[in-house]
Amino acid sequence: MAVKNFSLKDIQFLADSYSRSGDQVAVVLFQTIQTFYPPGKNPENRAPIDPLEVLKELKRKSILPPENKDQGLSWLNSLRKKLNRELFDIISSQGNPAELIIGPEYTFIQVV
Repeated sequence: MAVKNFSLKDIQFLADSYSRSGDQVAVVLFQTIQTFYPPGKNPENRAPIDPLEVLKELKRKSILPPENKDQGLSWLNSLRKKLNRELFDIISSQGNPAELIIGPEYTFIQVV
């Protein structure tokens, strides 16, 4: 199977679609990860995102993970998995035509 390219427009399209139907906390995680993608940069070349930075940003948005570092990281990974299940679900309804999910390094990746 050929590898597809994806762009910031694909991420924004998904954000618009997902924000109307997703779990509120998972939507905030999606939006938080999206902030690590500056305009004009190729999203496919994004370096891994530090999960501790993601947790810090979630706290700034009034999402309160467990205070213990290990528990917080475990909670974040569980939330990422929930988000991905929801992103998979909207692929079939064309709400995610680029077939994007959040990889283990908290970056957007394609399901190919």
